[in-house]
Amino acid sequence: MLIKFAQLSSAVVSKLSSVRAFRQKPEVLVKTVCELDEQLHTLKSSVQPILTLDTPLDAVGSLPSGITLQQALYLHFAYYCTILDIHTALTLPWSRSILGLTRHHPLADQIKKSAGIVAKTSRIAILATKHVHIDANTPVS
Repeated sequence: MLIKFAQLSSAVVSKLSSVRAFRQKPEVLVKTVCELDEQLHTLKSSVQPILTLDTPLDAVGSLPSGITLQQALYLHFAYYCTILDIHTALTLPWSRSILGLTRHHPLADQIKKSAGIVAKTSRIAILATKHVHIDANTPVS
């Protein structure tokens, strides 16, 4: 599962964070965001039988057999980071300006939708940090 998240994350970076991405027409960028979001949704659906990524860990009750809290957290955070990587391209004010998205009113719906997704995911990720145990033995990278 982590390899698939890493592969998708790599695709997101190459398609949305490259110089070529910033030279695309805004319509192409929005289409790319939608396609990547669909790929993420497909990946999330394949994980669903094992772990529900949209549900906070508190609501899960017990973890599936063979998955530790740290592994579940890692999967959740990989999912959250990929969501943010996909939708942030449309939500950052400087990105919208550089990409010319502020002048494209027909794309406003997707920009608004992406902003909502970024806000919701950020809140969920922040709340999930309460499960991260940090003490004097925690390595720092």
